[in-house]
Amino acid sequence: MKINVFGLKAGEKVPFAFAVPAAPYNAFLADGEFKSEIKVTGEVTLAGDGYLVSGLIKCRKAFVCDRCLEPTEVEQTHPFAEKYRQDGVADDEDAVPFTGETIDLAEMVRDTLIAAQPIGNLCREDCLGLCPKCGQNLNQGSCSCVIEDIDPRLADLKQLLI
Repeated sequence: MKINVFGLKAGEKVPFAFAVPAAPYNAFLADGEFKSEIKVTGEVTLAGDGYLVSGLIKCRKAFVCDRCLEPTEVEQTHPFAEKYRQDGVADDEDAVPFTGETIDLAEMVRDTLIAAQPIGNLCREDCLGLCPKCGQNLNQGSCSCVIEDIDPRLADLKQLLI
């Protein structure tokens, strides 16, 4: 995933697009895996002493839902914007340095994918999960269990009401 920036003029926007296998990025996931390809599209612009690289990363992630334990796949889209500078050209601490005439995006793509992953994986936002008594998937239908919403630490106080 390298972009050649040789001869880029100030303000000129050059589009790019890459599709890379997902397998190398799966080593960084503890709770699922990326499927098929990871697609990276965007543009690079010469802005002052550095290069602004921006765009989108699109991938498909397979995982087990944290609430209902059903296998699920979702499409993910992650925007990115990163500033790069050639070694010795600018002294911008926020910009990522690179040497030569090409910018390698592999590390930025990996970092963006890892940072954008949710803490919890849900098949959908309103997932009902499993019944705590019988294990019925509540997304597929209700069960006949009677669930009392009593904190077990306060269960003895309930006896005072009887």
